[in-house]
Amino acid sequence: MKKVLSLVTVTLLAVTAMFSIHTSKAKAVEATPLYSLQILSVTSDGNDFIWEPITSSKPNATNVLKGDKLHIKVRFMGYTNSTVIKAKDGRNLLYKGEANIYKYDPILGQNKIVIGWDKYIEIPMNELPSNEIQVEGLGKNMKIIYSNVVKFERG
Repeated sequence: MKKVLSLVTVTLLAVTAMFSIHTSKAKAVEATPLYSLQILSVTSDGNDFIWEPITSSKPNATNVLKGDKLHIKVRFMGYTNSTVIKAKDGRNLLYKGEANIYKYDPILGQNKIVIGWDKYIEIPMNELPSNEIQVEGLGKNMKIIYSNVVKFERG
């Protein structure tokens, strides 16, 4: 009985020592606030979802966008709590549910830490005030960050 008690005591001490030596504290790093927004490509449901790249040398869509829904791929660098796509009357289409962020692809930095997101957004064409699109997000100290403006033709 004494041997069993001694063995249990030694085992408990060993396990306690092991956890105290190998326990590391989890450290949370504050997310970088949103600092960049860029519309990377556009398509529509009437264009068979064939994505057209948007670049600095080709800042507007050259294909006529057909159908009822505009789709944009937007790169968000940093983190935001608020994304705005304005409708004809100025309301936020994302807030009211008319527009939809339907896919998120993480952008990984060093050590596989997420530093941004590529977000895919579907927007009803009839809600857009004109034939151009721009996305807004909130950065540090409530500063509004604007994406590039992309112009397009509807078909």
